Amino acid sequence: MYMININYMIKLKEFLGINWDDVLDPSNKSVEEMWKTFKAVVREGMDDYIPRCTGHVANRKKNFQPCNNELQQMIRRKYKLWNSWIRTKRNAVLQEYKIIRNKVKYITVSLLKHDQEKNSVECKSNPKKFWNYINKNTY
Repeated sequence: MYMININYMIKLKEFLGINWDDVLDPSNKSVEEMWKTFKAVVREGMDDYIPRCTGHVANRKKNFQPCNNELQQMIRRKYKLWNSWIRTKRNAVLQEYKIIRNKVKYITVSLLKHDQEKNSVECKSNPKKFWNYINKNTY
């Protein structure tokens, strides 16, 4: 039995054990007060028995591209040039951006190709690395 089912059964027994006639007594309380009481009991149960997700990384990017410092610097330069061109609309900035963009694309493709070649050479000696690569790049 899963933990969620156990928590559900405990909470269900707790809810069934509450004498709602006494808790929500219409002769002593208004509808608003009864609603606040009921809501407080439900919220307390939710806080106690419903797990919350806190600060985990969900769905990491699966198609990670190999990167080095030179490529990172060029990507930063490309973003800066793009923002500069958006602000100024100067053709010289656009031409420089296009040159950097093409270099970034070339370096990215060459790094990816080099990484694939390295994995193919090492697949016999290091099958774990090969299968990690396969699992990472297939959905």
